[in-house]
Amino acid sequence: MTESDAIITSNLWWACRRTANIAALTMLLLIVTSIASYCGIIQLLGNVHVVEDGQLYRSAQLNKSQFERVINEYAIRSILNLRGDNSDTSWYDDEIAISRSMSVTHFDYGIGARRLVTSQQIHEILKIVRDAPKPLLIHCQGGADRSGLVAALYVAEVEGKSADEAAQQLSLVYGHFPYLLSKTNAMDNSFWEYVEAHRSSRRSRQHTKAAGPGR
Repeated sequence: MTESDAIITSNLWWACRRTANIAALTMLLLIVTSIASYCGIIQLLGNVHVVEDGQLYRSAQLNKSQFERVINEYAIRSILNLRGDNSDTSWYDDEIAISRSMSVTHFDYGIGARRLVTSQQIHEILKIVRDAPKPLLIHCQGGADRSGLVAALYVAEVEGKSADEAAQQLSLVYGHFPYLLSKTNAMDNSFWEYVEAHRSSRRSRQHTKAAGPGR
């Protein structure tokens, strides 16, 4: 191979590499744009889903007419707002007004979608979920992350289903996308840390029970 042939081959290789990189980047942007569009659409529509029929439902932040429709359609008796008390904001004041006018019990418990939720917070949230009048509607802003965490905890701890099945509540189906620059994997980490801690606790109790009283 002559020197000129080598230069041509090298240039072709770099050109192919640049083309492949551009194609890969374009594909990634298309995928991300499609996901963002999907998440925006389901949030706009309320992102309402059944977790357990007649017991627990999940959604994004709803407006007045959406709240009225969901409350009537699913006979909702209580609402758990995971955005926390936001008095003097229009969405919160509307939510409180709708709850009162339709005789729905309202709970506030604020958690962040990008922060690890502690075991103590999860205990407190699950107590509300267990004790609240049913059917219960849980919601956050987008209905994907915080609502997904609480729905997953409910499926695992209240329904008693497997952690893997429960974790499906934190999926792209509901708009949960904990990748790239997103920090919402805090919800996944919160769920699995809680599950693993409880598994260890149960194993410890079973071991103690099997060992019997000390002598």
